[in-house]
Amino acid sequence: MPDSAKPLDVVLDLQTKRGARLRENRRATLLELARRPLVRSRLPRQRQRCLVNAVWSTLFGQRCLVNAVWSTRTDTHGESVTDQSRGIDRSDEEPLVGDGVTQGIVRVGDTVRRPVRPFTLTIQAFLAHLHAAGFSEAPVPLGLDEQGREVLSFVPGDVPREPLPPETAKEEVLVALAQLIRRLHDAAEGWAVPEDAVWGGIPGTQVRNSTPDGEPPLVSPRDYCPGNVVFRDGLPAALIDFDLARPTTRVDDIANALYYWAPLMHPEDRAPAFRDLDIPHRVAVFADAYDMTPDQRRVLVPTATAMIGRFHVNMRAAAERDPVFRRFWNEGAKDRLPRAETWIQQEGPAITAEIAHR
Repeated sequence: MPDSAKPLDVVLDLQTKRGARLRENRRATLLELARRPLVRSRLPRQRQRCLVNAVWSTLFGQRCLVNAVWSTRTDTHGESVTDQSRGIDRSDEEPLVGDGVTQGIVRVGDTVRRPVRPFTLTIQAFLAHLHAAGFSEAPVPLGLDEQGREVLSFVPGDVPREPLPPETAKEEVLVALAQLIRRLHDAAEGWAVPEDAVWGGIPGTQVRNSTPDGEPPLVSPRDYCPGNVVFRDGLPAALIDFDLARPTTRVDDIANALYYWAPLMHPEDRAPAFRDLDIPHRVAVFADAYDMTPDQRRVLVPTATAMIGRFHVNMRAAAERDPVFRRFWNEGAKDRLPRAETWIQQEGPAITAEIAHR
């Protein structure tokens, strides 16, 4: 059994030789699903939900939350049994409050329910690939519920809020995050993106593509803001919210993580615990933990500079289109991003020198 199949052992729970063969078949099916073009189904919405959930039930060896049309079944004694998804008391739904970009996210037991968006199938296929490839530190896609909402496994842990608390400024945090992202990149590298993939983005986006750096593209989250990093025992342990995932490069994705966690910001815009830190040294700590190549280190600062400029252009455009992003803009982004552009131009050479010498 290849190592990449091991994280599915817990999900599939197959212990016998017959189970091992079934596990291999399911893993192959999962990988095939992640590779094939996404279906733009013309089926009625109700049947689409049944189809999606039937696929995930087969792949993960467990009963997913299905459409109400399948909400009753017969047990071995011929008696009607109510499906768990139908019996959920809506009062048990716990709203999960984030930054306000996506409304209607709730926790139900060990699952998270989210509104379905145009890119939902693409992201579920990507998450399926990550788990099949051995990266288990992300939500498991579980299909749709009886209300047509996306269902993901709940990822336990602590999510820090801004301003980041002092304990998140430790170098151990950077090391753990770099290693986590390296494992994700290695798992994502083998995914053949479906031809009809749909990607998310912020409203009014004007610059969508990552900065070319000579490396082959791969799909990755592209959004390592504090609200998307789950901590356990004081260290980054998992990633959530893949709404902005799309083809990018390793270096561009690393630059995104460093923007928030080094951070690549003017001191005036950092959390108090980060204000006086040695940023070139912190970037080098991250680069070493990720095991960045010399070429990746050489292009990191130019890539980060272009990325911050992209942030500025897109955030300004989003503020003109959407009230949530207008709030972000008015609450500080309109000043923070220009300062970050100036800061990275001034401090970039010191960062490049520091990471090149290690």
